[in-house]
Amino acid sequence: MLSLWLKRCWLLVLPVLGVSCSGSSARPPVFQQVLQGAVTDAAGIPLAGAFVTAQAPRQAITVLTDDAGRYALSGLDAATYQVQAKQRGFTPSAAAPYTHQFGQTGTMDFVLQQAEDRYSQAPSSQFLALLPGG
Repeated sequence: MLSLWLKRCWLLVLPVLGVSCSGSSARPPVFQQVLQGAVTDAAGIPLAGAFVTAQAPRQAITVLTDDAGRYALSGLDAATYQVQAKQRGFTPSAAAPYTHQFGQTGTMDFVLQQAEDRYSQAPSSQFLALLPGG
């Protein structure tokens, strides 16, 4: 009797937890809030390890590009962001505005220009200001 009662309780609880008894693992769609894109140099070569930052008044997210120069900023709130890409040895991109809506996936690519080696020429008192986020 207790065993039958427990089975009935689990049948009521499992759907609440998102578990299906039918063996199907299908779940309702989840809204992905993503800004994605690529960072390349002027020749179109992907820049791995570039910093991409999206900054809004109440949120800032920074990620690194992968080996193919791709990035994905996820978990963005609905807001207007200033998005910028930086990589050592390249001039940082101008901050570009991006307005994000709930459930939206946006794309923003960056092309960075080769820069003079500012790091070797900078006095030590200014070195930290040259780093991404500095």
